[in-house]
Amino acid sequence: MKSYEWPERSSIIIAEIENIKAGLAYGTSWQVRIPAKLTGGNRERQQFPTEDEAKRHAEDRLLALRKHGSSFAEIPPTQQKEAIAAWGLLKEAGISFMEAARVAIDVLRPAGGTRTLAQVCSEMSTSKEARAKAGEMDMRTVGDFKQRTERLVKALGTKPVNLVTVDDVKDWLDGLRKCYSQRTTLNHRNCVAEVLRHAKASRYVKDNVMEFFTREDYARLGGEKAIRKTSNAKALSVEDAGKLLNAAAAEKGRPLLGSLVLRLFCGLRTAETYKMDWKDIHDSDSSPFVHVPETIAKKRRNRLVTLPENALAWLSLCTNREGLVCPGNDQNRYGDSVAKLARSVRVKIPKNGTRDSFGSYHYALHGDSVRTAALMGHKQGDDVLFAHYRQLVRKEDAERYFALSPDAEGKKVVRFSGSIGKAASKARKTA
Repeated sequence: MKSYEWPERSSIIIAEIENIKAGLAYGTSWQVRIPAKLTGGNRERQQFPTEDEAKRHAEDRLLALRKHGSSFAEIPPTQQKEAIAAWGLLKEAGISFMEAARVAIDVLRPAGGTRTLAQVCSEMSTSKEARAKAGEMDMRTVGDFKQRTERLVKALGTKPVNLVTVDDVKDWLDGLRKCYSQRTTLNHRNCVAEVLRHAKASRYVKDNVMEFFTREDYARLGGEKAIRKTSNAKALSVEDAGKLLNAAAAEKGRPLLGSLVLRLFCGLRTAETYKMDWKDIHDSDSSPFVHVPETIAKKRRNRLVTLPENALAWLSLCTNREGLVCPGNDQNRYGDSVAKLARSVRVKIPKNGTRDSFGSYHYALHGDSVRTAALMGHKQGDDVLFAHYRQLVRKEDAERYFALSPDAEGKKVVRFSGSIGKAASKARKTA
């Protein structure tokens, strides 16, 4: 049996071998043997029925190996082994090397550059602070964002944002869910979603992993909306509201009266009232209203709130109409001043109590959740919020509430002249 090198000096051997089956010889075949040093991996052996076919195969393989094999030979041996192992995995999955390479480059080397999650959060905080200084954003919103991202950075900050997985986010939120309320978990979920949207828009990641959250994930990790228990929404009694107004009207200069009127009878948020300017209170208009400008409104939503008749009566006692409704107050000082006033008349104001009072009494009086939602600055059709107000107060109490007004000298609370029904009717027309 003969064997020889073909092509010459190629290290490829063509060998004649005897065909044997069941111990019986029945002619010869020609085997092409290509050594591992040529393939860069395992040696190759292939059998052909004729010598000419074997020679043609040897020539074709040598040409192919000379064209592509030199580049493979430049790959270090350890990487060659990895490539061979990777080929096995890719072949099993039906993926080519080129497909895998392109996807890997997209994921591991994003077009916008590589950033850690901490760097992305810092970049966003810097941008938000600049917007706040320009008056485009409330500093409290910036503070909330920074506080929430601090927790995120503590957990995942050193990880490149392009390597953050959907399980990383779920595990982090799950940990928060076990320690904090549903509302807090939802706030943090919204925060990390904003960070990942920014990362995708900046091309730091190929995909936003939160796009792979299921409906069940959203329900479990923060819920689809903030759930506010009925027991947490507490309205002031009509009597306590009257005590607060009476005390505010009795103070020298009445510095808190205007803001309390806006909170109790217009549903303004506390943060909106201490920033409110008198120029935005149009109580002498033919259809009196309060303009809550986007610069102070939550989520930058402009809104107009109708002033009910009893609110106009209280506001008429405020003679200083220059600048802020509460001059010289920041959030902390304003809160302290209102708390001190409430203590002086033994009234306890629950958290969000004045706003809850407006929502409860207004809804009870009108039975229109969409209308109440609009006045309070919520999106149209926010029936979920008003499910919490539905059972809080009776309509009779709502009529009494919107009939509260000062006496002619502004010394104490009285009701509008005539029946409660008439007073409530007037309130309905303007509320």
